Amino acid sequence: MWDDSIDISTPKNLSIALRKVFNPAEVQEILHNTSTEVIKSKLTGVTGKVVKELGAFGCPWFWVHDGKGNAEPFFGSDRFHYMWNFLNLPHQDLE
Repeated sequence: MWDDSIDISTPKNLSIALRKVFNPAEVQEILHNTSTEVIKSKLTGVTGKVVKELGAFGCPWFWVHDGKGNAEPFFGSDRFHYMWNFLNLPHQDLE
């Protein structure tokens, strides 16, 4: 999303970003599926749920489960070290 400051809100730029990970046929399928009513409906439903039920207010939003029945929300790409701490995962803290 933020790599190379590409605005992925346009199909052309989204295609450029997707080609870094997917082959051309997969990119075409992804772009096609983004305009289908099934996908639009799923996105609307999931977005509504995370905003209304989980309190999400931005992107990226992570709801992290530790496998022991505990879950916490984390907002922002600069919060990964907090997620690793929550999960008791080893990591090198920010310096």
